[in-house]
Amino acid sequence: ELRQLPEGSVVFAGLEASYRAAAYAPVYVAAAPPAHVARTTANRPYERRADIVSFFYRRGVTDVRRRAILRRYGAEWLLVDRARRYPRSFVASLTAAYDDGRYALYPLSPS
Repeated sequence: ELRQLPEGSVVFAGLEASYRAAAYAPVYVAAAPPAHVARTTANRPYERRADIVSFFYRRGVTDVRRRAILRRYGAEWLLVDRARRYPRSFVASLTAAYDDGRYALYPLSPS
């Protein structure tokens, strides 16, 4: 569960799940809906959204590319909303720390 994570943990998730995670627990998320983020050079809301889209929804993205995206954000956890599209083959190699049937939370090992 997200509230069990150390404060300030970095969670990578789709936009809606990220928005919910940030409201629910004291964690950092890689991206949030651009309308909810100040458009600054540091924040880069549209570029961050593009990385979320590449990771979760774009077909043909390799696992190597997905790992590079996770590293770019220093992601420590991957939150998957099973009601939405997600990279099943990538997630199959991970072990869930939490799973309630809809959401699954996976620890990411540094690589």
